[in-house]
Amino acid sequence: MRLIEPSVHRVEPVCPVARPCGGCQLQMLDYAEQLRFKEKKIAGNLQRIGGMTEIPMEPIVGMENPFRYRNKAQFPIGQDRNGKLITDFMREERIRSWKTGTVIWAWSRTRRF
Repeated sequence: MRLIEPSVHRVEPVCPVARPCGGCQLQMLDYAEQLRFKEKKIAGNLQRIGGMTEIPMEPIVGMENPFRYRNKAQFPIGQDRNGKLITDFMREERIRSWKTGTVIWAWSRTRRF
């Protein structure tokens, strides 16, 4: 895939593994645009799935620092090439993993593995 023209809302992801990870698909959008995207997605789902046509919604309230806030994560367990037991985050294609500690969204205690 080739980027033809970047959006005015495109930013460089803060997390060094945002692109291959897949856990933070919106990190390429500035934060205000991420909130607008999520608001539209919620309204669209309520209309499409719930059949609600007039939805009184308050704007999504953003965070001062939208990183290192998650306190739950799933860590698949497997073996590396040498048979050593490993646990880590998975890439989007769910085939290969990378070392935990590089993922920016994870709560600091989660990142200590």
